[in-house]
Amino acid sequence: MLQSNTELTQRRGKYSFRRSKLIGWIVHQIVLAASLFSNSTVFAQGNANYALDDIFRLEVIADNTFAVREHAFSLPEDERFAFLADWVLPSSTHHQIRVHGVFQQTGMTLNATGQEKPQTLVSPLFDLVDVAEQLGRVDDIQDRIENFHPASEYQCRAKVAFNAMLQFHTADAGAADAAIRELLTLVEASNPVDVDAMWPETLAAYYGVHRVPQSKAVQELIDFLYARRSQERKPPNSDFWHTQIRSLYARSHAFRSHGHDQTFDATLDSADWIPMARMTDRSRGLLRAEDRWVKNDDDEIRLITGHDNDFLVYRLPLRGDFEVHADIAAKGSTQFLLGGRLTGPVDNVRLLTGTFRAGKPFREIDPPFVSNVGWDRLRAVFRHDQQTGSRTVKVALNGRVIEEYALPEHHSPWIGIRGWWPSHAVLRDARITGNPEIPGSVLTSGVDNSGDWVGYHEGSSWNFVTADEGAAQIVGPKRASDQGILRESLLCYQRPLLDGDSVEYEFYYVPGDQNAHPAIDRIAFLLRPDGVKKHWVTDGRYDATTVHPDNHQPVGGDSAKLHLQPEAWNRAKVALRDDTVVLAVNGRQVCSVKLDSGNRRTFGFFHFADQETVRVRNVVLKGQWPNALPPPSTQELADPTIAVLDKRVPALEAVFENRFVAEGVSDLLKPYASGGGRFTPGPDGVFVELPRVGNYRTQRLDLPFAIQGDFDLVASFEQLKLSADVYSAVLLETQLDDDKQHRCRVVRISADDRLQSIKATLPKTNPDGSKSYEILKQANCDSTSGTFRLARRGTKVYYLFAEENSNVFRLLSTAEVTDQVTIPGGIQLVAICSGNGECQVLWKSVIVRAEKMMYMPQRPERLAYVMNIDGTNRRLFTKPTDGFFHVGSPEWSADGKSIVCDLSRGTPSTARVHLFDRDGTNARDLGAGGMPSLSPDGKQIAFNWPGIMLMKSDGSERTQLTANGLGVHWSPRGKMIAWSTGRNITLYDVDTKVTRELLTPEQMRLVGRVFWNPGWSNDGRRIAFHGLVRGEHLVAVADPDDPDEFKIVHQGTATIYSDFTWFPDNRTVAFSMHHASTGTSQMVSVDTESPGPPQRLPGQPDDWNVYDLDLSHDGKSVIFSAERPGQMIEWASDRAAE
Repeated sequence: MLQSNTELTQRRGKYSFRRSKLIGWIVHQIVLAASLFSNSTVFAQGNANYALDDIFRLEVIADNTFAVREHAFSLPEDERFAFLADWVLPSSTHHQIRVHGVFQQTGMTLNATGQEKPQTLVSPLFDLVDVAEQLGRVDDIQDRIENFHPASEYQCRAKVAFNAMLQFHTADAGAADAAIRELLTLVEASNPVDVDAMWPETLAAYYGVHRVPQSKAVQELIDFLYARRSQERKPPNSDFWHTQIRSLYARSHAFRSHGHDQTFDATLDSADWIPMARMTDRSRGLLRAEDRWVKNDDDEIRLITGHDNDFLVYRLPLRGDFEVHADIAAKGSTQFLLGGRLTGPVDNVRLLTGTFRAGKPFREIDPPFVSNVGWDRLRAVFRHDQQTGSRTVKVALNGRVIEEYALPEHHSPWIGIRGWWPSHAVLRDARITGNPEIPGSVLTSGVDNSGDWVGYHEGSSWNFVTADEGAAQIVGPKRASDQGILRESLLCYQRPLLDGDSVEYEFYYVPGDQNAHPAIDRIAFLLRPDGVKKHWVTDGRYDATTVHPDNHQPVGGDSAKLHLQPEAWNRAKVALRDDTVVLAVNGRQVCSVKLDSGNRRTFGFFHFADQETVRVRNVVLKGQWPNALPPPSTQELADPTIAVLDKRVPALEAVFENRFVAEGVSDLLKPYASGGGRFTPGPDGVFVELPRVGNYRTQRLDLPFAIQGDFDLVASFEQLKLSADVYSAVLLETQLDDDKQHRCRVVRISADDRLQSIKATLPKTNPDGSKSYEILKQANCDSTSGTFRLARRGTKVYYLFAEENSNVFRLLSTAEVTDQVTIPGGIQLVAICSGNGECQVLWKSVIVRAEKMMYMPQRPERLAYVMNIDGTNRRLFTKPTDGFFHVGSPEWSADGKSIVCDLSRGTPSTARVHLFDRDGTNARDLGAGGMPSLSPDGKQIAFNWPGIMLMKSDGSERTQLTANGLGVHWSPRGKMIAWSTGRNITLYDVDTKVTRELLTPEQMRLVGRVFWNPGWSNDGRRIAFHGLVRGEHLVAVADPDDPDEFKIVHQGTATIYSDFTWFPDNRTVAFSMHHASTGTSQMVSVDTESPGPPQRLPGQPDDWNVYDLDLSHDGKSVIFSAERPGQMIEWASDRAAE
């Protein structure tokens, strides 16, 4: 099918357009003539084609795509096949494969091409493949290609690329992929100097991405072209090609993410944010790709492929007192449009400034930014002083002010971001706070608004002037020197019209001399006395179509005769309703025109600059705009997590608040120092300064509370100075009293004398006693004041930060931890420095809110108990000595005569393996280690320390099986040992020493994180274990001998403690979990064959927290570890006043 009637002649990587159409017409006629005689004896016996080559380069003839396709589609299918086959493939007229194509002009619509959705790239080669497939003659083409022997590296790529495209029409997908990979090998070795040298891979990539996007080989090809050509701008001076390759790459990745590319073709699915682009006759005429913005599942709006200068703006006009907070992509890929001014870094040392219309020379950033990790945080503060009338905006990036400037009274009311085509501009968590004014209308024609408009045609002249009669005017002067050449001139307003918007304006009309024709994108409505004519605005000297500048047609429909007032100001109104433009002149509707989907809806003024002058004034944009913004938490891109956290705060009734400025430091807070420094409470807060030299040094304030349930911790600081050749930091920390002793920290840090950032971290203690320091998130931050916040809801901790004096928190990260109590004294304000440098901070306040908050005079003991399975005869198994107060992972021996467990002082690093007789006597300390498991014969013990270890049951001959792994359990069959690796369960063959993974990739996806202490059934045929996925705890059962035997038998939000044991029936599994009725951790059981709600085992005290457990092999007894309630002194909020 013919896709376009465009013509583009390409020469040596440069493009000649309307100025060279005479040459193009001559070539066109020669090509047509050559095509008519291509099979004649004249061409067969002579060298007429070579004579053409003497006059024109082969590329000029072969790439005259318009002429070739025009003739081809005038033929019946059989003749078209013969013509295209001889034209593209080597024949009697030429000895090469003609592998060329034409990218279609950006923004083409039905008006210009006759096609509603023209292809981006057309080629006679594509047409040949299509007609060959329709006629069932693909094999004929393949035979001719097979017999072709290329004489150049370019022709080698051409042959392989053509063959690959044909292979995709066969049933042999493997052969097609092999051909593409062969092409990729050739492409990787090539060094193209211009676009002409890349047509084989360009056509193959385009064809593959659109026809067979699922092909891995095609994906590899487009990935290479994007990464090694487009991103590196190779070849140079080919930006149009690079934009097209990036567009193909984005389409390919849309398919990979969703299984289709509909998200790429769809318009942006956003209620509040509007894409707009600075498009000109040059950018469109030079064949740049269309811009594409996509909103993903994370509520991020991304520029996945760009045109040139691409923008995303908020749909409502804003003025007054308000702030804009947002995350944007780092590394200088995103700038901001605020109050009519464009600003933002393009890298760490240069700041871009300007307007929508044009940028200005870069400014130096002093000192340069250093951090370039993750995201940048934008904060723009707009202020309007009602007394003085002054308007200002202050722009900060990552807490550092980068610009501050005054705004005129009628400043541009649009806010947004800008991305350049090679970048990946991104916007997320955008919140507008304060008291913004949404004006009922926006005056766009003032002198101060000139930056909001852009002249579409190169060399056009538009002026914003203050006229003698008062109102400012936009003037497009007539250029008498261009008389008779139909010089089109279009001025476009930056923000596209939305449904319900309208533009009203006044224009001065002098018949034949002054007029102002409204335009929507490239459709101009010519205001003539006899009615409105519709005109397609061409791309001037860059236009590659056959559309003449003098094109026009009646709008049809309800078009009416105009009643224009000569030598007077006339009124016009352009309104957009349901994708239909309604035009009224002097209060009378004169026409309505339905817009196609490709129209970008930008309003503008048009004239032929050689014929008429434009004078307009009082250009006013109106819309169906609300009187006020929705609350920040409900705005479209706002992170909803913040609102959910804030909603819970009033219910946290246990409160401790210490505002150091007004109250000094409470006696409850305990300072701690190591390595020297100053700790100085004063009228402005608590000033902390660490020595500038030394090794590790710290100053901290400890809060003596233990808090349960949900909590919110907030700490504010000012006057921060951080620098160190190792690191220097201030932080808020809380330590959880869980088995990993998690420390949740939000940290403002400087490292290596350069890197300034904010971190969310989760240090923990491993089972072997070692420490792990996990960085959950690191973000750019130069703020010298701000507020830390740690919030727990359920078992998830949220890390937040608000910069400077803002109360708008930014979510840094989250972590699944536990809902257990924090340790007494575990809430800390810390200043720390390592290496040479400085750390100074002024702490302003600390606030603790929690469900419950108490003093804990002593740590509770976790002891082991034994009882009958029916809940009777509960008794203490043993009382630890030697300072131990924590019993973990008790397990019966197979013969029921012994019990192995670990004893500790509450931390994994203090754990030691102990073996007892079944009555709790004859204790034997077997050395350091935790989570032990006996072999069925009782001769060996597997345990953690570090990683997975083996030893004899007397504690001798310790051997490490692996440095990784946690929670080991020996199979009752005796040959296999299982342990968790966090994402899977490893099975270890004791005899062969071979390991394998239990779960398939799909099963891993279903269970998420895999916890320790999996449990074998008594017959050794199944394993039960604890998983955590998307915040839900689950119990799954898998068969080590049959991957298909996998089942999730329980899933919910209640916390599960990871230790599993089976009843003798090998179908019922027992474990402990948080029980809603008691509020404590209790032993439960689940029937794995007929899963239902977990059933609580009898005999457990409601107020005990039960953790590890193990059933004897006969199923008659259970041993378990538990904590009995200690003596707690609950904190009352009114104690803060004492």
